[in-house]
Amino acid sequence: MTIFLVSGSLDIPSSFSSTSSQSLVFITQADITIAGTITTIPGLFMTDGVFRVLAGTDPLTIQGMVYAQSLSLNRTYQSNTQPTYQLVYQPKYLITLLPYIGRQQVRWRE
Repeated sequence: MTIFLVSGSLDIPSSFSSTSSQSLVFITQADITIAGTITTIPGLFMTDGVFRVLAGTDPLTIQGMVYAQSLSLNRTYQSNTQPTYQLVYQPKYLITLLPYIGRQQVRWRE
């Protein structure tokens, strides 16, 4: 697992690539911006700001999860058979992140 802690905004360019065996986590204080030419992107994206997808003519598949204050989805792709945005829930990102963020334990005793 690779965890990126970004104190500012994060721009993911069209040249972004990852192997399927990598677990990528991006945690930012500001906006996350995905280039308009990206069609598939894996990872866990967490931001206190806006998760922004720039304009593009192709659909986008996010294989992971997005946690953001707000979304700005600007793709212009339209189809009667395929969605413009597809988020494929991947709990492996949160499960592998647990040792790094800890786990709250409560023990009740009488």
